[in-house]
Amino acid sequence: MLIETKLVANNGLRQESISLNLPDADWALLAQFKQNADVLRSTRFVREERGGSISLRWTRDGGGQVGGKCIDEEPVWAMLLKLRPFVLQNERCYLPSVLKMLKRHLRHSAFHRHLDELRDGFLLKRMNNLIRLRGPGRSPLSQEVVMDWLNSYHYHHDEKKGEAVRRDLGPFANEQDGMNIAIFALVDMVQAVLDTGAFAETLQLCSEGAIAEISCPIEYFGEG
Repeated sequence: MLIETKLVANNGLRQESISLNLPDADWALLAQFKQNADVLRSTRFVREERGGSISLRWTRDGGGQVGGKCIDEEPVWAMLLKLRPFVLQNERCYLPSVLKMLKRHLRHSAFHRHLDELRDGFLLKRMNNLIRLRGPGRSPLSQEVVMDWLNSYHYHHDEKKGEAVRRDLGPFANEQDGMNIAIFALVDMVQAVLDTGAFAETLQLCSEGAIAEISCPIEYFGEG
C-alpha cells in the first residue's frame, strides 16, 4: 500500500511531503490490529475510564502502609480478554512486534519518535521513570511483574509465576491478589495499544484520501 501524504508540525512552522509504502501483508496486519483495538476500546473498562489505585502512607514509627480501593472485577476480566492479542508474544498483534514492523517501513524520524514513545509506554518505561517504586524483589510496576501477574491470575494460571509475583508485590498482593497495582500499571499498556490503533486509523484515512496531512510536534522533525 503506497500512501502519499504530508507531515505538518503542529505549530505550522514546518511541513514535508512524504511517501509511505507498506506491503499488503503488513497492511492487513495493521487493519487487524485496528479492529482488535476498537474492540478493546469498546469495553466497559475503557469506556468508563476505570483503573487501579494505590496509596502509600508512612506511620510515625517509620513503617509504611499500602492500600487501594476495591475493584469491580468483572469489567477488568472482560477487558483483559480483549487485551490478550496485544500482550502475548505468540499473538499476531503483539504490540512490540507491530511497532517494530511499522518502524521498519515508516523511516521518517517523526514516526520513529512516536513509535518509540508508544513502545516505552507499553513497556512501562515511562511509568517507572515517573514513579520509583521498589518492593522485596522486582519493581511492582515493572512490565515483567505485570505480565507475570496476568499469566498467574488470568491467562495461564501459572502457579510458579504466581509465587514470584506475590513476593515482588509484597503488601500490595494482600488485596484482590494485587489487582489494584497491576491494573494501575496496565492502564499505560492499554493506552499504548489504543494510541497505536489510532495511528493505524490515521494511516488508513491517509490511504483513502480522507485526510491530507499528519500532524506531529515540531521537535519530531529532528534526527531520529
